Amino acid sequence: MLEERHAIHKWLFFFALLLIAVGLPLSKFLVSVAQFILIGNWLLQGNYGGRIKTFFQNKIAFLLFSVLLLHIFSGLYSENTSAWFHDAKVKVPLALLPLIFCTTEKLKTNWFRWLILFFVAALMIKTFVAFGHYCNWWGRTFLDVREITTNISPIRLSLMLCLAMLLLFHFYFEKGSRFRQLAVIIICVWFIGFMILIKSITGLFCLSAVFFVTSILYFRKKNKSWLAWTFSAAFVAIIGFLTVRSITIYNEYFVRKPVETIRLDSLTSSGNPYQHDPGDQSMENGNPIMLHHCRKELESEWNRRSPIALGDKDKKGNEIYYTVIRYLSSKGLRKDSAAIHSLAEEEIRAIERGVANIVYFEKGPLTSRIHQVIWEITEYSANRGNPSGHSVTQRLEFWKAGWYIWKEHLLFGTGTGDLGDAYEKEYTRMGTPLTKDFRIRTHNQYLAIAAGLGLVGLILFLVSLFYPLLKNNRINDPVYLSFFVIVTLSMLTEDTLETQAGVTFYAFFNCLFLFQLQKEE
Repeated sequence: MLEERHAIHKWLFFFALLLIAVGLPLSKFLVSVAQFILIGNWLLQGNYGGRIKTFFQNKIAFLLFSVLLLHIFSGLYSENTSAWFHDAKVKVPLALLPLIFCTTEKLKTNWFRWLILFFVAALMIKTFVAFGHYCNWWGRTFLDVREITTNISPIRLSLMLCLAMLLLFHFYFEKGSRFRQLAVIIICVWFIGFMILIKSITGLFCLSAVFFVTSILYFRKKNKSWLAWTFSAAFVAIIGFLTVRSITIYNEYFVRKPVETIRLDSLTSSGNPYQHDPGDQSMENGNPIMLHHCRKELESEWNRRSPIALGDKDKKGNEIYYTVIRYLSSKGLRKDSAAIHSLAEEEIRAIERGVANIVYFEKGPLTSRIHQVIWEITEYSANRGNPSGHSVTQRLEFWKAGWYIWKEHLLFGTGTGDLGDAYEKEYTRMGTPLTKDFRIRTHNQYLAIAAGLGLVGLILFLVSLFYPLLKNNRINDPVYLSFFVIVTLSMLTEDTLETQAGVTFYAFFNCLFLFQLQKEE
């Protein structure tokens, strides 16, 4: 009877893990259901005293649990209790999963492999459905290709793809049959291609970092030198490609053409006067924006061809007038009626969607993303325009606000409940150009911890990250080290632990590798 109950609890535990593995990319509901199953199963097993004792004796598990305790402690000096309670509720998996995983018998090796397969299968389904959105198979239109991932952020999905490729290689390629190795290669090529499609530069950098650290580990093992060279080549290929492509794009599109080499006419072909502002440094693909500009003709011809008036906003929320003149300048055209008339119907529709440069319309997704990032940085550094809605430069405003907040609350932070209010006040004090919809938190997990919990909280958080890596020589474990690299790098540009999905992703795989992965693996 006891053996049967034990077997049932093991299967329930494994079933819950499968639900989380599938739900992370596909369904938040499945993840929530799985966590309730984990809690119920753990409670029904009994022997609370023995398992609690095991938990407290496990230094890593208790250290991970203490991160939540610090968030709860911050409620003592948080005035906004509702925001504090919401934050603490989101962080519950940080404590729940270490407790359950470290007090539950480790998975069998073949069970762990099945868990990986379910995770990879869920990612295949997710990427296939997203690709269908891109091809408009499902009849749903998206303004930005990064929106095709629907219920999950493209960056987080990219991190999952990086992790899945690592797990496939480690558990199925290294000692697999030729057929299995071919299948792994095909899946990895598909995943990398999908990351390029959704313009995930962060995902590609994380993947290259994983290749780098894995190659170092394999170089230290004499019998795996060919694997080391393979990963090294992959690292050099990705970094080299991104670097060369970025330099090429900058030289091709961001070297400003001297105004004195451009013949400035005073009248359009229709006899209307042009306006010129040679001192304005704004440009698209090297072409000055504020030369040969006739608002009267632009308005007349654009309003004739588009249902969105030139004084309104495009579908991304930007002033369509500015989108139009940027697009025309990117083609080297003048800003008049003849230029609008020369545009194809597809270009008019693209401008309405917020496409502001011919590169974004004609070139591949990765080229357009690199171009967009360079454009954002150059515009921000020249103090032109508003960074709102621009994923890179608006983060600089987020980080600036977070840094000032931390300096004012150095030791213990604002308290997690008051952090949102502190950001609102800081944005106002800074006089940030960000519009209200984009005045959000840091998008940097380390800075978020520092601002909310102070230096004390940041130190404890960093210890909780690095201690498990250094304990029991896990720095030589390619699986855990690669997961660590993916997570810690992503936290530089994402506040991973501020959402339920991010917390669960980190806590689930962290605890899975620390407490459930058999040592011989």
